[in-house]
Amino acid sequence: MALAELRAARHRQDDEGVSRLASAAARALLALDDLEGAEPLLRESLDLSRALGSRPVEMLALEGLAQLHERAGHFREALACARAHHALERAVHEHEVDARSQLLTAEIRMELLNRDTEIERLRNVELAQANRRLREAQHDLLRRATHDQLTGVSNRAHFQQVTAETLRELPGHEHAALIFIDLDRFKDVNDTLGHLAGDTLLQQVACRLQSVVRGSDLVGRVGGDEFTVLLRRVSARGDATLVAQKLADALSDPFDLDGHPVTVTASIGCAVAPDDGLDAEALQQHADMAMYRVKRSGGNQVLHFDAAMGEPSERQQLERDLGTALSGHELRLHYQGRYSLRTSQLVGFEALLRWQHSTRGLIPPATFIPLAEETRLILPIGEWVLREACRQAAEWRCAERSLCVSVNVSALQFDLPHFVEIVRAALADSGLPARHLILEITESLVTRDLERARQHIGRLKALGVQIAMDDFGTGYSSLSMLESLPFDELKVDRSFTRHLNTERQPRVAAMLSAMIQLAQTLDMTVTVEGIEDACQHDLLRALGCDHAQGFLLARPLPPEEAVALIPAAALSPGASPAPS
Repeated sequence: MALAELRAARHRQDDEGVSRLASAAARALLALDDLEGAEPLLRESLDLSRALGSRPVEMLALEGLAQLHERAGHFREALACARAHHALERAVHEHEVDARSQLLTAEIRMELLNRDTEIERLRNVELAQANRRLREAQHDLLRRATHDQLTGVSNRAHFQQVTAETLRELPGHEHAALIFIDLDRFKDVNDTLGHLAGDTLLQQVACRLQSVVRGSDLVGRVGGDEFTVLLRRVSARGDATLVAQKLADALSDPFDLDGHPVTVTASIGCAVAPDDGLDAEALQQHADMAMYRVKRSGGNQVLHFDAAMGEPSERQQLERDLGTALSGHELRLHYQGRYSLRTSQLVGFEALLRWQHSTRGLIPPATFIPLAEETRLILPIGEWVLREACRQAAEWRCAERSLCVSVNVSALQFDLPHFVEIVRAALADSGLPARHLILEITESLVTRDLERARQHIGRLKALGVQIAMDDFGTGYSSLSMLESLPFDELKVDRSFTRHLNTERQPRVAAMLSAMIQLAQTLDMTVTVEGIEDACQHDLLRALGCDHAQGFLLARPLPPEEAVALIPAAALSPGASPAPS
């Protein structure tokens, strides 16, 4: 089909279509291991895309050529194509950052002119949100014992209870089935239309699922965008497949989210009792395994559990290892110094999490932090990080030396109703004065629930804890929140710093100057990350920036090395640094 369309495009002299279809046809031939047929198509696609200036198609062509040369054993050519692909991908990313930077500059100027109007608008939005939450709370009081607050279907605890009862009472000649449903690319809806639209989608999904099953069956929400369906009686394994496919078909029609048509698909796994498990936990685990197999293969399928799925994948093994990393003392903190640009003196440390795996060595945070977030292991890990950082800061007597320790807070941690109490306990147990602890939160964390952020930040400030907005300049949130929320510090993302010694320096320096002036007008300290050379350091000092972090000043170090960054003059007479 792709080759026929390609010939038609050539006949029409449609260069853009030829470029795109040639790349698609080549990928199909690569999948069939037809290297000779794929190579001319990829080169044709590459030449046309470059002539047309179509960067996405050019990246696909380069990626295909890299794969082709690698399979053919031409590793030098494969490396060249891969490097070209990486360079093009980086150029596209820099273009996006530049566009985002221009948008940020425009927002800064608008916010400085319209701050009072924006504050009033936010107050109205907050009032509307408060009214909505009040209505939801009233409804929740009636059904919270057995139902999910958002969707109205069975909650996790009730679903597991009913599943366990069903399996205990299951006659020997009958079957019960558990279907695990995970929406594909649900995060895209939240990111593009907002969390309210995401909640509306979950509610509509729940309604459609309930419309398919029988009255005797049960629909539940496990959490996030994951749903489960219990078929209490099925006569054969195939019945579960038929129902699962009906559920998938019910979700295939577009959803209307306040005038926005949205189409979603689902990854669906099935497990049937007694063949695939006799207890609720095993049955759900096996259905989850089947669903995860679908997820890894691209989603939008229905798959039954098979015993071979029980063998752990590399990701599952890493997840299991992460579950024991904390108790096995494999997690540790490194500390990166933060310095005053005016005096060049150390003003504090940022605590950074590291995982020293017993057999795999040092695992990058970019690998295990998302996994910890996904599995919610970030909750116990994050609490340990907070407690350990406070303990270390107290041991170093940071309060006596006018130093602060910064700790990054994940969205899942911040969403906990008792998060402030966790912070209070960490400070009390360590003896660290609250004013010497800085909690770093991101723009996206705040905008998830502005009212919750306002409450938590208010209570943390009442404790004396300092609050920093981290990675500023990388999101799309309104700048008026800087005025409406009592932040102590603004941390500018390193993506701005790296352009200070390029041809984009004047533009980036102008944006940084505007950020620094805005933050300092609001009584915030400004810290810029990613300082790697003296040029960046001197320019930021000239712009009036307060503090800086980066490899030029200090790398992240284990406690026994980081303590050496504390000036000897800061130690009391006769004292010596105490290693971790």
